[in-house]
Amino acid sequence: MYDKKINYTYDDIEREAIFTINYGGATFIGKARCHPEDMDYGNERTGLTIAEARANIKLMKFKRRFEIQPKIDVLNHILANMETSKQYAPKSYEAKSIRSQLRAAQEAYAQLTQDIVDEEKYLQEYIDKKTDFYNRLRAKNQ
Repeated sequence: MYDKKINYTYDDIEREAIFTINYGGATFIGKARCHPEDMDYGNERTGLTIAEARANIKLMKFKRRFEIQPKIDVLNHILANMETSKQYAPKSYEAKSIRSQLRAAQEAYAQLTQDIVDEEKYLQEYIDKKTDFYNRLRAKNQ
C-alpha cells in the first residue's frame, strides 16, 4: 500500500541503536540501549536487532489500528445498513462481496494480531538468549 523506508544508526559511545521505519507518512522508531551489565559484550548487531523488532511491532500495531480496523468498521456499517433495507437480498452479488471483503479484513486483522504476538515473543526470547549467552561468557572468562 505504502512505500516503507528504513534507516538505522548505532552510537558506539552511548551504545544505543535506533531503527526507524517511515511508512505512509508515519515514523516508527525502535530503540535499544545496551544494559549497563552488558557493556562488556554489547554490540551493534544485537542493538539493531532489538531496535528493529520494536519498530516493527509499532508498525504492525499502526497497520492494525489505522488500516485494517477502519476497513472492518466501514464494511460492518455497510452490511448493517444493507440488512435493514427492504430490498436487501442476502444472496446478491453486492451482499456476498461485502461479506467476502469483511471476512478477508477480519482474517487480516487476526493474522496481524498473531504476527504482533509472534514478534513480541521473538523479541523476548532474543533478549533472554542474549542475556544467557553473555552470562555464560562471563562465567567462562572468570
